[in-house]
Amino acid sequence: MDFTLEQRFSQSGDAVAAALVDPDLLQQMTELPLLAEATVLSTERSGDRIRQSVRYRFEAELSSAVRRVIDPTKLTWVEMGEHDLAAGLSRFEIRPDHYSDLLQGRYTARVEPSDDGKACTRIVRGMIKVKVLLVGARVENAIIGSLRELAEAQQKIVEDWIAAK
Repeated sequence: MDFTLEQRFSQSGDAVAAALVDPDLLQQMTELPLLAEATVLSTERSGDRIRQSVRYRFEAELSSAVRRVIDPTKLTWVEMGEHDLAAGLSRFEIRPDHYSDLLQGRYTARVEPSDDGKACTRIVRGMIKVKVLLVGARVENAIIGSLRELAEAQQKIVEDWIAAK
């Protein structure tokens, strides 16, 4: 299932793009709803290009139908990101630690500055595919709904973090 999310920030695109790859900020993502863990595994930088891997653990109530197929304690994944800060473009691949045969995901995020350069919009476009008979589409919808909730909460964390710097 394809999805698109938009985040509007009151800070510059450069500040937002830099913040979203900062390991100190990424550690704070555990303040987001539904995320119990965010661990930066690696960060490699070459100029404006960054390769980064971050492990996340999802934590939320799951329906009994989903729990028949998925163990909630195994909902962890590594997000592999390639960032071009100069272009404001990032590409991500989601690599589940468990259930890799059941879940696929990837997305891009583009930070687009406002006309005056003082604010920006981050546009996220991606795909989530859950391969579970009968409930796959419902789980995809639930994941995308959760992503919308996370994006809204992430926006506040990022803005507060930049303002405090």
